[in-house]
Amino acid sequence: MTKKRITKIFISLCIIALISFLLEFGHSTIKRIYIKNKYNTNTTNISDYKHITSEKNILNKPVYIEKLELYYSTSKDVEFQIIYTTNNEYKKTKDFTVNERFDNEINKQVINIKKEIKSLKLSGKDLNKVRIKQIKINNNINFNYYIYGYIYCILLLVYIIVNIYQKELNKKNIHKYFMIITFIIGSLFIFLQPASTFYSWDDQIHFTSTYELIGTKFKWKIGEFSMIDDSPIGLRSIGAIEEQEIQKNYLNQNKYSKFYSKGARFMTYSKYYYLIPAFGFNFGRLIGLPFTICFKMGKIMILLSYVLIMGYAIKISKLSKRLLCVIGLIPTNVFLASQYSYDPAVMSGLTLASVILFNWFIDKNEKVNFRSLLIFIISLLYASFVKAIYVPFLLLFLLVPKDRFMNNKAHQTIKILSLVLLILVMYTFVAPTITNSSIVGDTRGGDTSIAGQIAVILNNPLGYTTILYHAAVGHLFDYLIGASSLINYSYLGHLQGNIFYLYFMVIMFFTFTEKDSKQLDFKYRFPVIIISIGIIILIWTALYLSFTPVGSTEINGVQPRYFLPLIFPILSCFKSSKVNNYFSERICNVIVFAVPVLVILISIYKLVLIRFCL
Repeated sequence: MTKKRITKIFISLCIIALISFLLEFGHSTIKRIYIKNKYNTNTTNISDYKHITSEKNILNKPVYIEKLELYYSTSKDVEFQIIYTTNNEYKKTKDFTVNERFDNEINKQVINIKKEIKSLKLSGKDLNKVRIKQIKINNNINFNYYIYGYIYCILLLVYIIVNIYQKELNKKNIHKYFMIITFIIGSLFIFLQPASTFYSWDDQIHFTSTYELIGTKFKWKIGEFSMIDDSPIGLRSIGAIEEQEIQKNYLNQNKYSKFYSKGARFMTYSKYYYLIPAFGFNFGRLIGLPFTICFKMGKIMILLSYVLIMGYAIKISKLSKRLLCVIGLIPTNVFLASQYSYDPAVMSGLTLASVILFNWFIDKNEKVNFRSLLIFIISLLYASFVKAIYVPFLLLFLLVPKDRFMNNKAHQTIKILSLVLLILVMYTFVAPTITNSSIVGDTRGGDTSIAGQIAVILNNPLGYTTILYHAAVGHLFDYLIGASSLINYSYLGHLQGNIFYLYFMVIMFFTFTEKDSKQLDFKYRFPVIIISIGIIILIWTALYLSFTPVGSTEINGVQPRYFLPLIFPILSCFKSSKVNNYFSERICNVIVFAVPVLVILISIYKLVLIRFCL
C-alpha cells in the first residue's frame, strides 16, 4: 500500500469521524431544545417517601419523561413492574408495563420512558421491603457515544461498499473486504453490548472455561463471578446507558466474592480453543485494565480468530468465493463470533477444511503437500476438538484422487493415518458413553440418562428411527437455512419476516448463479451429502442420548446453530452452471456485502442499541 493511499484512507476516516460527531451532536442538541421548549422540564424530583403501593399514581399531572431514575436501598433482590399510561389527545390512552428489578448490591435504576404520560405506578408483591429514597424525572439529553459509534460504523461500512463498487473488486481480493467488514460489525456488537454473559447460548460456561484455563484453584473477583451468577445486573435489568455505567462501576471493583472453584490440573484437547479468548482476557489483566475491558478483549480475540480463518478460507477457495462471504457474514455467525462461544471455531474450522478438500477434488494441479495437508488436519481438529461430532467429515479425505499425492506410498500412508486419527477422535467421544453404564445425560438435572436412552434405542430401533425421521426432516429447512438458523441472536431475540427472506434469497442467488472456472464433480457431491446427512443424524442422536428424558418421543436440545457449519458443504453440492446471472460484477460484489451489512445493522439497532444504549 502506497503512502498516498494510506494518507487518503486516514483523511477519509477522520472525515467520517467528524460527520458522525456532528450528526449525533446535532441530534442530541435538537432533541434537548425540543423537549425543553415543548414540555418545559429538565430534571425534577417527583417523589420522596419510603414505601409505595401499586394503586397510587405518583404523578400530579401529565408530564413528559425521557428517563425515570429510582434511588433506593434493599436487603434482597425485588422484582417489580412500572405501569404507565400515555397521554395523547389524538389517540386512545395506552398502558405500558416494564419489568425491572431492585438489586441489593446497587442503589439506582434508570428506565427509558421517552413519552408524555399521565399516570405512573410501581407494582410488586415485595415492594414493602424496598426503601425508595427518591424518584426523579431526567429529561436532559446528552451526547451519546454509543450512538456516535453506531453512526460511525454505518458511514464507514457505506464508504467501504462504495469503494467496492467503484473499484470493480477482483474476486481474488474479496477476502480482504470480508475480513474488514466482518471485524467492524462484530466489534460493533462487542462495543454496544453490556459486559455480561447470559446473552448467548451457554456463554457463562464458556467464560468459566476461559477464566479457569490457566490454573487449578480460583478465588473469583466480583466481576468474574457476576458473569456466571447473573449478578448484580443481569439480562433483564440493563435498559439504559446510565445502567451500563452503573454496571461497569460495580464489576470493576477490585473486590473478591465468596466463590471458589477448581480448574482442571491438565488441559484436555476440548479446552485448547479457550486459549484464544484467554489470551485477550489475561493480557488485559496483565497490563492492569478494568475487568469490563478485559472481558471484551477476550471477545475481540474470538472475533479475530473467526475473521482470519474464514478470510483465509475465502482467499484460497477455488469454488464459490462470493457464497463463502455471504455464509461467513450470516448474522448468527457474526453474533456468535462476538460472544464467548466455541461455535465460531466449529464454523470457521470446518469451512476451511471443506475448502481445502474441495480444492483437491476439483483441481488436478492442487497437490496434497505437507502444508495443505497440515492446514486441513489442523482446521478439522480445531472444529472437532470442541465438537467431535463433526469429525466424520474426515472420511471425505479418502475420496481424494491418487494423482493428487506425490506418490503411491504417500497416498496409502496418509489415508491410513487419517483413518487412525478419525478412530481416535471418535473413540474419545463415543467410548465413555458406551463403557459407562451409569453415565447421566444433562448434568443440569431432569430425567435424562445416556445408558437408559441407549437401551430404549436397542429395544425399539424402528421406533427411534421414526422419531429421528420426524425430527430431522421436520426441522431440516428451518435449522439448516431458515430464520432460526440465519438470523438468530440467542437470548437477545431473532428477526424474521421480510428481512429473513432477503438474506435467504441472496444465499440462493449466489448458490445457483456464481460462476467458477471449475465445478465439484457429481461423483463427489453424493458422498458429501451422505456424510453431511450422517453428521445431522449424529447431532440429533447425541442430543437424544444426553438431553432428552428417557423414552421421550421428541428430541430436546437440538439448536439450529449446530447445522451452520454444514451450510457451505451442502450448498456446494447444489451449485449449477446453467443458471444465468445478468448482473454485472460490480453489482454482485455490492450485493455480497451490502445485504448482510444491512441485515446486521438493523438487527443491532433493534436488539442492542435501543435496548441497552439510549
